[in-house]
Order: sequence, then structure tokens, then C-alpha cells
Amino acid sequence: MDLQRSGRCPRLGVRRQRRGTAGGPSARSAALAGSFIARARGYESGYWNPANLGLPDRPGWSVGLAGANTLLSNNALSYGQITGLYGSFIDDATKSRLLADIRAANPEGTIELNFELGGNGAGFSVGRFGFALTSIAVGDADLSSDAVELMLFGNDGEEGTGKDFDFSGSAGEARWLTGGTLSYGQPLRVRLREGSFLDLSVGASFTYGVAHGLLRFDDQGTVITAEPLEVDALAERVRTDLGDSGRYWAIGIGVAGQWKGLVAGISLQNLLGDISWDLDDVELTSYQAVADFERTLTSDTTARFAELQPDEQGRLRERLNGLDVPTRLRIGGEYRVSRRLSLSADYRDFLGGRLRGTWDHTLAVGGEFFVFRQLPLLAGIATDFSQLALTAGAGAWLGVFHADIAVGRWGLISGDGVSLALSLSFWPGRALVPPGWD
Repeated sequence: MDLQRSGRCPRLGVRRQRRGTAGGPSARSAALAGSFIARARGYESGYWNPANLGLPDRPGWSVGLAGANTLLSNNALSYGQITGLYGSFIDDATKSRLLADIRAANPEGTIELNFELGGNGAGFSVGRFGFALTSIAVGDADLSSDAVELMLFGNDGEEGTGKDFDFSGSAGEARWLTGGTLSYGQPLRVRLREGSFLDLSVGASFTYGVAHGLLRFDDQGTVITAEPLEVDALAERVRTDLGDSGRYWAIGIGVAGQWKGLVAGISLQNLLGDISWDLDDVELTSYQAVADFERTLTSDTTARFAELQPDEQGRLRERLNGLDVPTRLRIGGEYRVSRRLSLSADYRDFLGGRLRGTWDHTLAVGGEFFVFRQLPLLAGIATDFSQLALTAGAGAWLGVFHADIAVGRWGLISGDGVSLALSLSFWPGRALVPPGWD
């Protein structure tokens, strides 16, 4: 049996990127399902809308001490379906239902798994200036329905008569980025009539950071045949050195306005931006294997970028150049209904970029209610017009120290995901507290 008999050539697959390049620096934003562009203040503003640093109710200072957020999701199976499998026997009927849900989730019939882990190590604002340092690791994987069928039913398949399995489309990728964002907001007051003013602000942010590493695995068309029983596998891995594998930068702009109890804003995050990878740190490994009852032949080759053939270098360079930062449009507002209650709504849209989020379009609404000034409760709901998310959270505000936590369920209509966020910060005593509290 010849390893080259398939005639297939290694190639770099193209996959959708489902996660963004930065997480929000506050658990309050996660608790409100992301309806936060008009609420962000202090060090949070650079991520949501830098113009908020120029609004009249900006705090004199703020410090983001630490924060973390995580999200795990899939596109096909609900939380109940997954937890219902724990510790129980899975009969063939249940396996068939799981497989049918996976195949119906998207036209490719794959199950998509995603994770995001974000950390906010430092952040502060003084007057109209803000800075935030964030780090995020994101990853996603696709498994073909044939791969899932093999795991559930073995090589007999769902029908129990044996079948050929094709793993084409199975792939996975993980990335890790850290960046610092410097922001500024400039106030502009507009006189409406005698004694009445509209407070406007414009702002900009600049982000510069390190691309720590990239790991990607692509199946290139692995096939397991039933008669005769053979495994014909072909895959490849792209990897960069972990640590400092490239640089990225981005520029964002925003406009905000405040009039009485209403705040509104619009921002373009990463209006301009780019990631440049250090090609000397990139290596490509190709795997090939053929196995039957008589023999098993395997091979793998690893080469640095400079050692690759020109066509392989071109495909790899094109792949890395395609991992550009996403451009996000955000439009939203907040209205203070009473001393205790405020409502907000945001619309978010991805305008471009491959390092992007799961939902291309998101409409989110949220509310914050103060039981008393030290205990805010928050809740939100979001949709991409086909999926639904529910979020909730609470804060413990003790003087200048704020601790906030949030939980969420994403993709409730088809597939499911769970999220958790925690942030610790310091604010002036009256910052973020509704007017009228003593």
C-alpha cells in the first residue's frame, strides 16, 4: 500500500472565525447581554465607545483591578441534552436524535464547538483619558457528522450495516492575544435654547498588542472505508511559537450625546487595524497514514516557513493575512426611568474581519435595578434574529470597591452556550450610582 496513492495534496483549509479579539473589561456588560455602549464609563469606555470619556458624568478616575470572562458554546445541542447524558446509558434512539440535531444545525452538517477565555489585568482612567490592558484566548472546532457518527455507533454506523466515513471539514483553531488600549474623549456642548444644552462628545482609541500564538489543525479528507476496512488519513497542523509570534494594532472612533436622563452613542471598533505574524515562527506539519488488516504506514513532516515550497508558503501567508481584526459597529442608548431603574439597548454589527464573533448581527436590551446603592441587579436579553441569549448578574459595591459577577445562556433556540464573568474595580464614591442617593 502506497502512502501517495490517494493523489491528494496538502492544503490550508478556510474556516469561519467565530470569536472576537477582545472581551469586554466589565462583568456588568456581560450581565446586560452587551447592551453597554451608552453605560460604559471610565476605563471601560475604550472598548465600547471612547467618546464616553468626554461626557459630563464621567468619573474623575477609575481603576480596573482584575477581571475574567469565559464562554463555552456549540451550535447543535442544548444544555439539557448534554447534561442528560451524564452517568446514563445512551441507547441507539438517543444517539440517532443527537446525530439528527447535529446534521440539521447547519448546511455542512458539522458540530461547532467554541470557547473564549478573557482576562483584564489592568485598567484606569483619569479625566478624559483611559487605558485598559486585556488578554484573550479564543478557539473553535468543527467535527463532521461522520466523525460524530463513528464516535456514537462505531464503524457499523447508525444503520448497523457498516459504511464509509468521511472526516472532511473537521478542523480546529486556537489563538491568544494581549493588547493595551489608550482612549480619549473630547466634550462638545451644544446650546439648544436658553438654559438648555446638549452634551456631545467625540472620542478615539488606539490598541497595540502581541499575538502570542496560533495553533490550527485541518483534516484534509480522512476516509475510513467499510469494505475492505481501511483508514486513509491526511491532515496538517499550523503552529507558531508561543510567546511573541506577531503584532496587531487597531484604531476606533465614537460619538456620544447626553441630554437629561438619556445617553446615546455610536462607535466603530477597529475601524482600521491589522495583524502581522512573524513568519519565522510559523511551522507546518503534514500527517499521512494508511492502514488495513495487513499493514500500517504513517508519515509526518515538519518544516519552518522558510523551508516550505513557494506554493505552500503562498497558501500559508494568505491564511495568516486573512486573520485580520474585526470591525464592529455599535449603536445604543440608555434611559434612566427612575432613581433605581435604568434601561439600555444596543445593536451590534460585524462589518468585516475574520477574527470575528459568532453572531454577525446582535440586538440586546438590558436593565439595571438598585435594591440599594450597594446592590445593583442586572439582566439582559440578546438575539441575532435566529438565536436567543439570557444573562443576569449582580454587584457588591462597598465604598470605592466594586465586585461584579455575571452568568448567561447563549443560543437557546438551537445549540447552547454558557458564560461566566467576574470583575473587580475601584471608582469614586458616587460614580455609577444613580442620582438622588445620599
